[in-house]
Amino acid sequence: MPAVELTGTIVTDAGMCGLWSPPAFTAVVDYDTWESALLDDQDIARHIKAGAVVPINIGGDGAFELLARVGSRTAPAALTEREQRYVLVSSEPYLLVTTDGGAVASGIEHVAGAPDTGLRLPLAAGRAGSASHRRPPGGDGVARLRRADRPGAGRTRPVPFRSGDLRQVGVGRRLGGPAWGGHGGARFGEHGRMARYSLNKDAVRKARQLIDAKQYVLNSDWGVVQPRADDENSYLEKHSWAELSEWHLGLTEGAADETKARYAFVYGDLRRLHRSGLIAVVYRASSWKHKEVELAAHDLLQYLDKVAG
Repeated sequence: MPAVELTGTIVTDAGMCGLWSPPAFTAVVDYDTWESALLDDQDIARHIKAGAVVPINIGGDGAFELLARVGSRTAPAALTEREQRYVLVSSEPYLLVTTDGGAVASGIEHVAGAPDTGLRLPLAAGRAGSASHRRPPGGDGVARLRRADRPGAGRTRPVPFRSGDLRQVGVGRRLGGPAWGGHGGARFGEHGRMARYSLNKDAVRKARQLIDAKQYVLNSDWGVVQPRADDENSYLEKHSWAELSEWHLGLTEGAADETKARYAFVYGDLRRLHRSGLIAVVYRASSWKHKEVELAAHDLLQYLDKVAG
């Protein structure tokens, strides 16, 4: 049987896309259960190691065009000759364990026992090896799936997992989104709907104070300087949650205070405001129609440019 190809667009506002098996997440039915299962990087790494999730794009928000090629033991999926010439980076093979019903590719925030969005892949029950590949901007991306073993087929084929793989960029042609960032936690609300945000006026006030004090960086790569989970953990060792919140222009409605899921749209490196951070907030907030946050970030960007000359 020849390899099967499926194409579609997957989106994320949580910094990561993945291919995942819904039966592994039957307990995920709302925001709280998602947070318990997938909020932290170590939780995601655990699911990857168990074969429940395969990362295909890490560290970026936006929309990505995905081409998934599903093969079998007798007709394995492979890159075409042209794809091989233009591939930018390839991942190590990952394990994907599926039951009847297949798998779903989507943003990590849409993982749930009863998915309502994403690209569905028709996979029979068993174990598969999955690798992802990314081409330069403007080129198509390809994810390859190869059936490794079916139930009762005998010896399994090991698929390696390295914790460092969680930081690899995977597959996809980028259609939109700001500079690369971190995972950053959940970005959807109860019952799997996209999160709603209120403007954090304390953060706006803090940002203006930083601009007035010339505590800003005008030229930086936001994908490099954006604070990650470890940076926020280190910050909290010496500062309060209230101080951490002042670095985020958005407050996630429905999320508890003093949790990382509560705070969104970071604009600085926890020491200085970054112009690239404000640009990323404007782009991301406008993409998902979080108008109040978008306009606040835009006003701050204009104020920064006026002060900096």
